[in-house]
Amino acid sequence: MLAKAAATLDVLSGGRLDLGVGVGWQREEYEAAGLEFGQRGRLLDHTLEVCTALWTERVARYQSPELAFDRIHMMPKPAQPGGVPLWISGTVNARVVDRLCRFGLRWIPWGDDASDIARGIAAMRERIAATGTSPDGLQVVANLRVRKDDAGEIDLAETMAAVPALVAAGATDLRVRFPALAPHQHADAVLGDFVAAFRRAAA
Repeated sequence: MLAKAAATLDVLSGGRLDLGVGVGWQREEYEAAGLEFGQRGRLLDHTLEVCTALWTERVARYQSPELAFDRIHMMPKPAQPGGVPLWISGTVNARVVDRLCRFGLRWIPWGDDASDIARGIAAMRERIAATGTSPDGLQVVANLRVRKDDAGEIDLAETMAAVPALVAAGATDLRVRFPALAPHQHADAVLGDFVAAFRRAAA
């Protein structure tokens, strides 16, 4: 169901969907679903294996201890070649490194690795290289905090001051959490100004 829903959204958006995934932290979620919390890493790998097969194979076949199927036709296929891009969330550890090498070098740092992004990226690149995979294509999401002025409006200059250092550290994508905008604030204009300022700061 995840594979089909994501593929459909990718087609409807013209190939603009990215899918961020992680093992999660809340034991109660797994228990409520009847799943073993201690096996959450393998469950995520299994899910990504199934999605990749359904996205990339015309007639999909899959075999694992968790699930087996043959001659499954899933439509639509994602608009993006190779399927929906997968972004792997987590800290610098062997399991996350393995997922990045298997499912695409797109990383969402977590915890201390997100707080100290320069150190986190350097450590992740080193661990990827140690597997024999080149880290040159590594894409990394960093958090960009929206700063406000005394009037409560977005301070573009203050917000964008952090961008050059994040880019220099190796961040390729930035995640921004915007406050809710009231209808009279003309969200399209606010976001347009923000994107323009970002492009200038990242150039």
